[in-house]
This record gives sequence, C-alpha cells and structure tokens, in this order.
Amino acid sequence: MKKKPLTVWSLSLLFVAACSPAADSGKDAKNDASPTAAATPAESAKPAEIAKVAEAPKPDPVALAAEARKTGPGGLPVGERFSAFQIINATTGKEYCQVCRFGSSPKIMATGTVDDPGFKEDLKNIDALLAKYGEDKIKAFAVIAEPKGDHLITPGSSRDELLAKAKALATELELTYPVVLPVAEGEGRNKVFEDHYNVKDSRTLMFADGGNLVKYNEVAPADLSTLDKAITDVIGG
Repeated sequence: MKKKPLTVWSLSLLFVAACSPAADSGKDAKNDASPTAAATPAESAKPAEIAKVAEAPKPDPVALAAEARKTGPGGLPVGERFSAFQIINATTGKEYCQVCRFGSSPKIMATGTVDDPGFKEDLKNIDALLAKYGEDKIKAFAVIAEPKGDHLITPGSSRDELLAKAKALATELELTYPVVLPVAEGEGRNKVFEDHYNVKDSRTLMFADGGNLVKYNEVAPADLSTLDKAITDVIGG
C-alpha cells in the first residue's frame, strides 16, 4: 500500500502545536530548572551569616544577677558572696576592710540607719548570739548607712555626724563587735557597698559562712530564730 502524502491541512496542525504556549512553557520550565532555584533556604544561607548566629555573645551571668537585684529584695541573696569593701570604724576612727579582717570566720553583717529603734534591737540580739556561740566561732559587724530614695548609701556630707552617732550607739548598747560606716571612694561613694550589697532597707541582716557564701538574708525579722538556725547549720549545734 502506498503512503499518503501529508496534506497541507496536516502540516498546518503540526505547526500550530509546535508554536503553542503550552509547548513553550514546558521548554522554559526545563531551562529554568537550575541548581540555584532548587536549593532549599538552609542550603542557600551564606557561611558568614551562619557564623554570625553561632558567634552571638552569651549573656553575662554576673550582669544579669546584678540587674535582678535592682528589682528584687535588698541585700545579697543566699548563694551570693560577701565582697571586700572599705569601712571606717566608728569607735577607733581607723579605715580598713572588715570583711577581710574577719577572714575565714563565719560572719554576720547587719546594715541599717542609726536612729532606727528596730535596728538597735537587732544589734542587741546579735550580741546575744555572739555570746551564745563564742566570738571564736562567729563574728559580726554593724554598718551604718545613709538613707536616700529606696537604698542605703555611703554617707557623704553627713559622715562626721553619723560617725559620732554610731560611736554613741556602740557605747549605749555596749556592743562587743565593730560599728562601721562605708568609706567613700571613687565618685564619692563606695561602689561595692552600694552596687554589690544593694541594701534597700534598714535592718537588712546577712550571714555568710567561712568562705563568705551567704547562708541567710532577712529584712526586719520578727526575731533571729532563722539566723540562729543558719549559724547552727554552718558551725554545728
């Protein structure tokens, strides 16, 4: 059988199909299928950008703790440590570091204002604790500070007046431990006392073990039974 020649009509149909938009889009899709277009977002991320994420600085735990203390209760929380700071002894007039002077002895630090009646009672009760346990077992010192806003700060122009009152207080109560004032250093203040200890209220009592690790912190306690227990836990009954 002889093959029939292609008619003009058949050729026209072939030409229309080859030139249709569907055919062109198929070619374009094949041509556009490049490795770049197929890559996932993770694969296309630049190494430099990944490095920046990996090298993001971690928060400073010391700075975070200091910031938290600004909004929390005053004084050093349990688990923090006493730090050295310069004081002046109201009785002797000598300047030194009381925390350093007590060395590895467990120590009580009571901070308040000189005219606070409740603070006076605290100081007498602390003296009784020293007598109970013996000054060879625990030490104590009282810090007289100046109230300003919502904090107790380093005495400035009132220093001489407060020194005289603190000395009279120690004599009146017959205290067996030092009564001191924080000494102004750079910028007219004692940075360690104000920023590290962060005392906000009179009658802030803290107790630290021989390694200066705080074991007790209480403000205006009804009694010193909780402090007494903390001392017993550290030195034994």
